[in-house]
Amino acid sequence: MKKPRHQELRERIRELERELFTCRQAEGALREREESYRDLYENAASAYFSISAYDGSILRCNSAAEQLLGYERETLPGMNVFDLYADTPLGKGKAREVFRRFKAGKPVKDVELQMKR
Repeated sequence: MKKPRHQELRERIRELERELFTCRQAEGALREREESYRDLYENAASAYFSISAYDGSILRCNSAAEQLLGYERETLPGMNVFDLYADTPLGKGKAREVFRRFKAGKPVKDVELQMKR
């Protein structure tokens, strides 16, 4: 025997409410992780830059980067990251090498580069 239409609708509404509850839980967990990541990035003792793999432009940076280089926070995004390196082999030259590795998907870690203020 087929269920009445209103009963089917009530069951579907309950299903949707359960799905909505699950989505809201996932959204809350995602928000917490994002806040944690943002806190780690922003408050790190080391300077961090998020760089566009396309052209080397700075997308964002943390406060340690601002303090290290003496720039205003608003000035750095949009600049090209290579403008921050010294004109030395351990500056721009090495930075370009590291950037090529980064663009090729190779790991880049524990690299020291000469920068300018």
